[in-house]
Amino acid sequence: MSIKTSLEIENFGPITKGSLTINPLTIFVGKNNTGKSYTAMLYYSLIRSLLAILRSPLLRCFHHRRRVSIISTSKMILLLTKRVRDEIERCFLVDFQN
Repeated sequence: MSIKTSLEIENFGPITKGSLTINPLTIFVGKNNTGKSYTAMLYYSLIRSLLAILRSPLLRCFHHRRRVSIISTSKMILLLTKRVRDEIERCFLVDFQN
């Protein structure tokens, strides 16, 4: 099975605006300081965050007094957003507060 991922980037590091499709083998080629490393690290951060959320026990069903509950979509989006933000801050050594 071949997995392709589309990525759109805007105002991130040296990248003003761009979009690309990530295939199972993608090679970034170009001049220095054009955003190749930023793109690769951003993609890494997104995938790492998504996998952490998908492996989270919060996504699994849990039983509470004979009721089965599952995390809501909005809660999952908030968790993913926070995780991605934390991961980007970690990878790029940036603080979104500033």
